[in-house]
Amino acid sequence: MEFGKSCYEFCDILNIGEWVSCSKSGDKYFEFTDIEINKLFYHGNIYDGTKGGLVLGKLHINGGIHILEPISNQRFRHVGEMEGWEYISAPIKNHEIKSKFDKINKKTINQGHHILTDFSIPRNCKVINTNLSQVSFLLVTNSNHFIINRFATREHIEEIVELDNRNSDQDGIILKF
Repeated sequence: MEFGKSCYEFCDILNIGEWVSCSKSGDKYFEFTDIEINKLFYHGNIYDGTKGGLVLGKLHINGGIHILEPISNQRFRHVGEMEGWEYISAPIKNHEIKSKFDKINKKTINQGHHILTDFSIPRNCKVINTNLSQVSFLLVTNSNHFIINRFATREHIEEIVELDNRNSDQDGIILKF
């Protein structure tokens, strides 16, 4: 399935969202108003990803899970798509933790998409289950979360949860990337 296609078709049906051009770069972005976000919330399509966790839901080939970040109090931007069985961290507060997530993620680059990724979920793992929605949107705080691919998540879930818990427990400012 083409990236974002199910998202844009769904938004067209609900008559929400619009393409906006950046005044500085000319890049185009798909954005929502707070009223449109409330409409998605009402329909059960918005999930809270602000504190991170293991995301259950559709794979990319089936439409994925769409990531929205706030750009103001009243506007939200579609910034990407992740897929089920990937882990999204809480906002990163430490370069060392980011580096460790990156190292874990790179261990499984280019694994076959046909490989199943179901696994036993540890008790202390936060879970964001988006399986109940036809089209799912994950609301994040900003672009400083880290997404670990589903293969790395399967192989290293215990370590990922431990790192994310350490990251969440730390005081300090949230890093910007």
